[in-house]
Amino acid sequence: MKLKSWHIFSFYAFLFLLLTKFRGTMTWNDSSRMATIESLVKFQTFIIDQSTFMEKTLDRYLYNGHFYSDKPPILSIYGAIYYFFIHHGLGITLAEDKRLAYYLITFFTIGLLTALSMVYFYKIVQRISGDDSWSGLLTLVVGMGTLFFSYSMAFNNHTFSGALTIIAFYYLMKFRQDKTGKVSNVIISGFLLSLSGAVDIICFIFVIFAGIFFLEKRRISYLPIFILSTLPMIFIYFGLNIYTAGGLKPPAMNPSLWDYPGSAFSPASLSGVTSNSFSELLSYSWQMLFWYKGFFLHTPLMLLAVYALVKKLSQANFSYKPEFFYILMASGSFLFLYLTRSNNYSGCAYGVRWFATIMPLMGIALAALRDEVKYNKMFGQVFLGLSVISMIMALMGTYEPFQCHFAKHIPSFVAAIPRIITSPNPYRLRFLLIFLLQFFLLYKLWKAFKTSQPVHKIESPTYF
Repeated sequence: MKLKSWHIFSFYAFLFLLLTKFRGTMTWNDSSRMATIESLVKFQTFIIDQSTFMEKTLDRYLYNGHFYSDKPPILSIYGAIYYFFIHHGLGITLAEDKRLAYYLITFFTIGLLTALSMVYFYKIVQRISGDDSWSGLLTLVVGMGTLFFSYSMAFNNHTFSGALTIIAFYYLMKFRQDKTGKVSNVIISGFLLSLSGAVDIICFIFVIFAGIFFLEKRRISYLPIFILSTLPMIFIYFGLNIYTAGGLKPPAMNPSLWDYPGSAFSPASLSGVTSNSFSELLSYSWQMLFWYKGFFLHTPLMLLAVYALVKKLSQANFSYKPEFFYILMASGSFLFLYLTRSNNYSGCAYGVRWFATIMPLMGIALAALRDEVKYNKMFGQVFLGLSVISMIMALMGTYEPFQCHFAKHIPSFVAAIPRIITSPNPYRLRFLLIFLLQFFLLYKLWKAFKTSQPVHKIESPTYF
């Protein structure tokens, strides 16, 4: 069963149309970003002093006597483009129609890009496995079974950067598999990866590890082109830092900008400048990976992704080693940086919101497990069981991904259960309908996969 691109895009766009939050702008994170968007459109400045949301967020720093959002401004600039047309074309404003304006900005900025990234995810898996039914199944399981899904309903940089990373990966993979090589693939991937880093600074690490794709002799000549394609966004990113914060250093990593009366963060508590002892690091990593906010607890499907990466990279005849090595090194470094340079468990969030960025990228590795899932009954049952658990966890996270009711050292999903049960009837009905829809589709796609005809072995390369 081969899905068309518009099938996948339309499905996810429809989901986000239903689930995108109206209740944003109630947290510091939301309000900080909306303050920049409103200020750009209404006052043509990054200064948020006159914004409706100025007093609703403490995610702000003081520079030259004015307050600015501590969030990298690129995503807010992109959101401001949509808000300009929403404000001037429809007469909907963040000041008077906060909920509706937030919904529309989030859907167009985050939801549609996430839906597009799922199209590219499907294409990547199809090229690795050569199996349309397996590709459709994984696109559902990873698309609705990770925190990437949970945070696609709220305005945030994590899903935006994650979506860009998936699209860039497609063009890097296409470049490596193309016998002649195309400059356009190199330029697109370089620009998108640097844009991802400009939205979420940790994602600049993907630019570094993309060099893996240029190590072969016949491709090394393309490396300067790739580097040049990343420079525009890198210059814009650091130029905006200079303009809004007076230096190259990101505001969230500059303690001097947070030393003002009423600041919610002491200079020593900023993420990016934190230093933990070894025992503190062990405890923090345990909570972030396996408990409380647990990366693997909330998305156990990622255990299979790690297994796939390790297993396939150890096979001598595996044709996609550069791609899998890139996923392993980039994702592993991403996790390492957050574990060692932060201390606040990603704040008031369901699970670790930061890790939503790499979940679809790691999910690509599952493509190589097609044969194990298809022909090994026990392994197939493990895959199906972990998929079901992950999809339930991710759906629960769509309720209030940024709320602060998640008690410390109690898993987020445990705290979310009573909130969902006591939620208003319309939400509970919507939750039930999405629940039934995702597992109806899981049943149909699983059945189609198990009864599909054998395809080529994954070890055999496929060219675009």
